[in-house]
Amino acid sequence: MDYTTAITYGKQVGLLTLSQLGIFLLPILILAVGMHFISKYTENVSYRLFGNGLFLKLFGFIGVPFHEIGHAVFAVIFRHKIH
Repeated sequence: MDYTTAITYGKQVGLLTLSQLGIFLLPILILAVGMHFISKYTENVSYRLFGNGLFLKLFGFIGVPFHEIGHAVFAVIFRHKIH
């Protein structure tokens, strides 16, 4: 195989790899960006509706235990000791 054939082959493989990554990752990226903007909008509306203090107390009271239970579940799955 000569040098130019190797370069051509490398370009083809690179472009094919990039196109496949784009096909698989682009929808996930678009969804993540959309969810980010929806989340920020919802947060701003909630701040205006409930006020800063009540929003943090209400959603922090609900969210923190679920977050910590998630840590505990994965600690049990991966057989870590929980103190």
